[in-house]
Parts: sequence; structure tokens; C-alpha cells
Amino acid sequence: MHGQKHDYNWVFGSYENRGEDINSDGNMINFNEEIIQIDIFEKEYDMYTSNASYSDSLGKLIFISNGCELYDSNGQILENGDGLNEGETADDFCLGGDLSAYIADSQSMLALPIMDGSGDCYLFHKRAEVEQNFGIGYLLMSIIEKTNNEYVVSEKNILVEDSVDISVLTATKSIDLENWWIVSTKRFSDKKLIINLDNEGNISKKTQAIGKRLSDNNESESYSSFSPDGSKFVIIGEADGLQIFDFDRETGELSNYQFLEAPQDFTGGRAGLAFSSSGRFLYTCHWKKIYQYDMWRADVAESVVVFDWEENYDDLWGYPTPFFRMERGPDCRIYLSAHNSTNTIHVIHHPDQKGVDCGLQQNIKVPAYNIGTLPSYPNYRLGTGEVCDSAKKFPPELTTAIEQAAINERSEDAIILYPNPTSGEISIEFDSFEKGEVVFQLFDMQGREVYKLKNLDVVGSVHISDIDVLQGMYLYSILKEDEILKKGKLVVVE
Repeated sequence: MHGQKHDYNWVFGSYENRGEDINSDGNMINFNEEIIQIDIFEKEYDMYTSNASYSDSLGKLIFISNGCELYDSNGQILENGDGLNEGETADDFCLGGDLSAYIADSQSMLALPIMDGSGDCYLFHKRAEVEQNFGIGYLLMSIIEKTNNEYVVSEKNILVEDSVDISVLTATKSIDLENWWIVSTKRFSDKKLIINLDNEGNISKKTQAIGKRLSDNNESESYSSFSPDGSKFVIIGEADGLQIFDFDRETGELSNYQFLEAPQDFTGGRAGLAFSSSGRFLYTCHWKKIYQYDMWRADVAESVVVFDWEENYDDLWGYPTPFFRMERGPDCRIYLSAHNSTNTIHVIHHPDQKGVDCGLQQNIKVPAYNIGTLPSYPNYRLGTGEVCDSAKKFPPELTTAIEQAAINERSEDAIILYPNPTSGEISIEFDSFEKGEVVFQLFDMQGREVYKLKNLDVVGSVHISDIDVLQGMYLYSILKEDEILKKGKLVVVE
């Protein structure tokens, strides 16, 4: 990894008096060590849907926010860090001390480092106001500067755009890695707000009418993400369905809009969404379902694999613990917060593996209670290093021997070759990256090699279109570094 560890500390959790034996502070997931640490984080403020946790490039926690104030790693308010999102809604929920509703929704805060090495940061954040019985979002920007190794809020609550939805805020780097592209959605419109931010803090804005408007019941319940390489932009709304776009990191244009209908089994609740580190698999969730889509298949909708919630109820309140929000960690795992106020999370251990091999582990106990909250991040390491570090280990005490065996188990169908029979074109589909030289060999029934393709650049799947052999039965082998990954029979027809 080459720095850019701005997502290496996640702080989340409610703050309520639940009795002496119940932790009421918060959780912290620390990704800095070889083994991930999930510990109590002592704080005296609540966090609900609007939240952020931001670290410096070396992974040291710098600030936390609940949408009301900006706090340092010791829980003290940063200089000039109070009065965030000031306005009627913030007055009601921040000054009133009740964050049971929201200032904005859970994808409403995004911290973007200035890419000049100064350590300064732009924080984009939304606040909601009720106007004519509708919630209207305002997109604001605050600037956190590093001065003599201390962080201060130099400017805050700068209005960037009005009339936006109160969720759906994400970003990716420009093609030259000098600027940020920030995308949100406009309220009551199919327009997408596309912002370019440079290192001087200069903002240029445009809107593009493409895709579907978020419905009134989904504008606060939707979620968005860029693929790790920034080439795809997606939005999920449980009732509104899945919107998929190509994104041009040079021009900031969306194109090639695709729409997948919402599943008919949804039963209420906010949606979550996250990409695997390769960008091959897209995961969405709502309430008691997780969906895995293969983004490298031509028929994305047909590739879906569905996972059901394993029934579980919170020990204190008796609340169910199904799926709420999703976020890919710097360890390549995907973390899911649980619905309701529970001390439970879920983890997808191997998101780049297909189907059950993804290693979904449900209902993991964490120290403190949380109300559906997880911070939201872009891919900070785009163009500067690996998306994430898959060598980091999950805390062994949080997995039983049976669960660990299931997580590590690989199915017999980890590699799929199709169609079979074939007229000379095949696709080989891998459940995950196969790094190193991969070789495809074809032999006749006497064991003579009749076709060989070396140095396959495998990124999830490979298409081979030039198998020019006579019709008949053949034997094939797929190898990596002389290890046979899969072998079988292939029928070639006219």
C-alpha cells in the first residue's frame, strides 16, 4: 500500500444510556494492523445516519462527525468544528440532542483529501430542510486545514448546491488523478449533479439528465457508488431498482444507462450497495436479502445470486438484525450494518468470489450498539496503489471453527467454461482474480495438444474466439503456474 489510508478507521455507534452492563459509546474498526481490530470507541455524542470518519494518509484518525460537529480522535471538537449543517433541521436534532431522526441520510458526508500532499481535506455534507411538506437537501462544503500538525476548520457550510436528494453522495478521481468528480442526484428530477473539484478548491458544476428520478419514498433510502476504477456509477433504491451507468473520468459524462427492476420480494427498509475490489461483483442489500450481480456478464440481471438473512434477534431489545448499509473496507471485505438498534454487523469475507464462495458471515457481535450507521468512502487509492489489502486477517475470536471452514471452502464450480458444446468460441469464468500466468490447453483424445493459449490476462473472465479444430470430443486443461485449476471434456460442433 502506498499511503492514502484515509479509510483505515471507522467509528460508528449510538450513544444512549442502556445500563451499566451495556456499552453505549461506539465501535471502532481499525484496519492498520495485520489483524483487524474491532474495539470500543469512547465518545459522548450520538451518531446516526449522517456520519464520517477520516484518517490521514498514514492511517491516523483525524476527525469524526455526526453531522452536527467535527470531533478529533479524542472526542474534542475541532477548532471551529461546531455548528456544522447549521439551520432549522440541525437546530432540532443537534441542539435538541435527539438524532433519532436525521439531519440528512447515511450517504450524506464525504471527506476528500486535497491531492497536493498538504494534508488538507474538503468535507462535503448535506442537510435536510422541510419545505412544503417535502424534505429538500442542501449540499455544503467545509474545509479542514492542517496547520502545525493541528487540524482546524478554516471554512464551513459553504453552499455548493440546493435542491438535492439527502442521500446519494459519492466521488471518484479524475483520469489525471488531479481532481475529484463528485456525483449526487437532484431532487424531483432525473438530473445528476456532477461536480469537479480541483486542489485549489475551485468547483465547476453541471447537470446531466439521464436515468431515473428517485421517488419520494426512496430519495432518502437510496445509495450510490463508483466501481473501484471509476468506470461505473450505480444507484440502488429498494423500490426504484438498480441504475447502472458508464462514467468517463476525463469528461465527467454518464452514458450507457441500464436499469434493473427492483426485486419483488422487498419488504421495507433502506438499501445498501458495494463493489468487490475488482469491480466484477456488485452487491446490493435491503432488509432480509443480499443480491450479488456479475457486472462483467452481458446479462447482468440474469447473473444474480440471492442470499437470505439468517434469523437473529438482538439480546437487549429483541429487534431483528437484517441488512442495512454496505461498505467495502481497506481489507477487501464488505461490511454491513444491521437494521435497528443492535450490536451486530455482517461481513462478506471474499467479495470477489462467486455465489456462496463469497463467504458471507452474518450476525457478528460488536462491542457497542449501532443504529444502521457506517461511514461512506470513495476509492482513495485509485491510481496510487492497490484498492485494498486482502492479506489482512479478520479477528479470529469473531469466527467459529464452523464459520471459518465455510468461509474458506471453495465450490467445485469455482471455474466455469461455456458453452459446451461449442462451435469454436468459449468463455472461461473465474470466481476471482487468478494472478500470474494462466494457460488454456486443448488435447485430442490421443493426448496430442491441438490448441494452446498462454499469458491470459485474467480479470474475472476470458473469451476465446479462435479455436479452429475439427468437430469432435477434446480434453481441456486450465493451468496457473503448472497447477491444474480445472480440466474436463469439450465438444466442438460445426
